[in-house]
Amino acid sequence: MSNSNPSEEATDNSKGHSKKLLWVILGLLGLLLIGGGGAAAFFLLAGNNAPKVTQQGGGDSWVESTPEGQATAEKTPAIYYELTPTFMVKIANGKQSHYLQVDVSVMSRDQLVIDAVKLHKPLIVSELLAIFNAASYDSLFTIKGKRELQIKALDNINGMLRREEKISGVRAVLFTNFMVQ
Repeated sequence: MSNSNPSEEATDNSKGHSKKLLWVILGLLGLLLIGGGGAAAFFLLAGNNAPKVTQQGGGDSWVESTPEGQATAEKTPAIYYELTPTFMVKIANGKQSHYLQVDVSVMSRDQLVIDAVKLHKPLIVSELLAIFNAASYDSLFTIKGKRELQIKALDNINGMLRREEKISGVRAVLFTNFMVQ
């Protein structure tokens, strides 16, 4: 027979069980903290590469696009280039003719892209004239219609730069003056 007291054995057993339970709880708590920290870091540090559509005050509206694969973490200063002269095209509206007058600037964060725009300005101007000439008269009076026109212009410029120079990076097309008569 055993010389030990049964109440002492029960106390030793409960102490061992309490220590195991304490270690299990601490382990689960540690995993929860690590998982929560990882999730927080993911959501706080993950960038959003979706194209952005923004309207500026003072009547000037613009569209910004993020080129594929370009990191958005570092922001370099914006570089603007005005496509001169003023675009003026004839817009048909049934039997009546109207005119669209628009000043266009482009924005990039890369001087090489601005240099490529300057180099291919005649081609860009020619293609933008065709886009503006094909615009629907009624769409020119809505914000949605103007934004669609900006998106078409942006896509056209970046597409032309990809074909001619194997680069893209025009981030915004700005209409700094927009008038329909």
